[in-house]
Amino acid sequence: MDVDDIEWYGWEMDSVVRCRCGQIPVRRVAFEGCFTGRRFISCCYDDETRCDFLSWYDPEWPPTMQRALEKLWGMGEAKEKQIHAELNSLMNKMFEDKLTAEKEVVKLQGEADSLVEEKVKLHTQFLKMEAEKEIVFQKLQEKKKWILIAVSCNVTLVAVLAYVIPLKIIM
Repeated sequence: MDVDDIEWYGWEMDSVVRCRCGQIPVRRVAFEGCFTGRRFISCCYDDETRCDFLSWYDPEWPPTMQRALEKLWGMGEAKEKQIHAELNSLMNKMFEDKLTAEKEVVKLQGEADSLVEEKVKLHTQFLKMEAEKEIVFQKLQEKKKWILIAVSCNVTLVAVLAYVIPLKIIM
């Protein structure tokens, strides 16, 4: 792996060296392990056609520097593993939470469906009671009419009797 550098980049035009592909090599700066920071030239291709040509421009780092770089890269890799582990843990937790939420949604949907059914039943009962109320109201009106007729008849009968009884007494 390499990194872009503002001082060491582009084609290696100062050399007659060619890579195994026969192309002019490019300048690169290493960014991996104990080679980090060392300049080199390699094949100009960056895809699967890239050959394995590599020529170091800088000498190897002293052993203390190599160990320090290896330790730094090891720390970076350890941190990366830790981050991946935490990410996996969070993803698993999120997946579990998602499953729990989906179960809750199914449960709540069932409850909502039950409530809708209950509402429909109650509405049907309400309409039935309204119809029964109307029938009872009509019967009540009918009974009121008959009571009014009966009272009217009684009043008429009392009035007639009130008129007839004094006549009988006089006769």
